[in-house]
Amino acid sequence: MKKVITKLLALSMCLLILFTGNAAAMELSGAQEYRLIHELVDFITENAKFPKPEDVLLDEAFKARLTEPEKGFNGMVEAVMDSLDEHSSYMTETTYNSFMEETVDGAFCGVGVTISITENAFVVVSTLPGSPAEKAGILSGDVLTHVDGVNIEEEEFEAVRAKIRGPEGTTVQITVKRGREEKNFTVLRAMVQTETTEYEVMDKIGYLRLFSFSAKSGEEVETALTHFEKEGVKNVILDLRNNPGGELGAALDICRQFVPKGVIMRVEFANASQNTLYYNETDNKGRFNLAVLVNGGSASASELLAGAIQDTASGYIIGTKTFGKGTVQTLLPIISGGAVRLTVAEYKTAGGRAIHHKGITPDLVLENRKEPQDVSYMLPLVFETEWKEGDVSEGVLAVEQRLAFWGYLAQADETLDGESAAALRLFQAQNGLSVTGTADVYTQIRLDDADYSLPVEKDDQLETAM
Repeated sequence: MKKVITKLLALSMCLLILFTGNAAAMELSGAQEYRLIHELVDFITENAKFPKPEDVLLDEAFKARLTEPEKGFNGMVEAVMDSLDEHSSYMTETTYNSFMEETVDGAFCGVGVTISITENAFVVVSTLPGSPAEKAGILSGDVLTHVDGVNIEEEEFEAVRAKIRGPEGTTVQITVKRGREEKNFTVLRAMVQTETTEYEVMDKIGYLRLFSFSAKSGEEVETALTHFEKEGVKNVILDLRNNPGGELGAALDICRQFVPKGVIMRVEFANASQNTLYYNETDNKGRFNLAVLVNGGSASASELLAGAIQDTASGYIIGTKTFGKGTVQTLLPIISGGAVRLTVAEYKTAGGRAIHHKGITPDLVLENRKEPQDVSYMLPLVFETEWKEGDVSEGVLAVEQRLAFWGYLAQADETLDGESAAALRLFQAQNGLSVTGTADVYTQIRLDDADYSLPVEKDDQLETAM
């Protein structure tokens, strides 16, 4: 990983005039714009993994300067980056600063949804467990079409992400396509702290779930595996479903805890002399009997980890085909404000398989079944009574049963406590109701009108793995 970082840093030092460590905007003359756009294009043609001819990029830049003069030099940069692959883009100064704050803090205010671009569409890769997006009903595979009623199909990736995020406690309207059906969601923004891992022992089997890959993931996985060994656990399920990826170094650290000595990953740059192989120096194959769960929400670093385990026969992969995101980007602030995000490399599995736009096909392809839910346990609502915090009644239980059904509460009981009031406020905000924290008649009517015939997903993948 250090070699890749070193190479990316070397790239960022190539153009001291165009790129700067300070992303504050700087006024440019016409001559400076001309020189700098040529330097950017030269940089792209030399370092982009998927470049375009120099004359094509310059045509895009100068056409943008003529047709949208109000955007200035950054409009030229945006046009150039838009003409490249789907993961290369221009980030405005505001978006770039927000991105850097999130990277440092590990938390952000939004709805907890990971999106990616594929075939010119914004696709939901995954929703974070317990996030507002998950509670609202947004699913992996949904295609985003509108945010707050505005069509975003022609928008930039970073611009779409910025539209979805916003101040805590505000709502955002998200429209998606699910198959042929269009669905609208009102989602309450909240502070989202990305989780990394969770683990437990179930029926003498170690279950380890990775939500994402961060700098601490390798250490957390080692802690979990050490716990399994102390408990005498030999059989382990590694759950990578709906894991959108993250830090490449974390994926490598975790790979090394499961696979044998030898190559575990390949990184291929535009310049073949920069290509890098990554190895494991310790033979950990056979440390555990390993089953790995993946699905269409498993992307990037998740695919690398699953691919390394599959290529080295270190475990058995179960689930559905993964997302198919296998490129490396570098982020470079530019002197006129904002930054460019450029795809500079493609990574491949230990056996040399390409992941990008292809994904990982499991050893056992298995879809989870969906079955109707039993809601006969739900008590009838008492519409004529407004339940408030501190009330204890079967009427409160009826309200909480419905809130628990939709994931707003972990468990229903007869007491409307502070947690129940908070759940009501979230439900009300997401459904366009007055946010009171009480179960008034309008809230109960909306709860009663909800569709409780939605099927529940049976986790056949986990059951098969066990």
